[in-house]
Amino acid sequence: MSPAKEIGLVIQTASFNEGFKARLLDPAQRREALKDLRLGNKRLIRVPLTDNEIAALGKIKADDLPSFAQQCLDYDRLMSEK
Repeated sequence: MSPAKEIGLVIQTASFNEGFKARLLDPAQRREALKDLRLGNKRLIRVPLTDNEIAALGKIKADDLPSFAQQCLDYDRLMSEK
């Protein structure tokens, strides 16, 4: 996985109203942010997205964010094992 663009999403897990911000995190920071989201922490986090995740984002609801974060973590884990 090589995110070529500096696209990030600032997510407040309580509301999902923060919108897009441009800032790319390194993979370790990305995993930490996704872990926070999956655990439902109520703080602003910045999650860099791949093109596939951006496409998927339009199809998810705020209630599904923890599940989406888990899928991202699973994908990262799968890619890091290759």
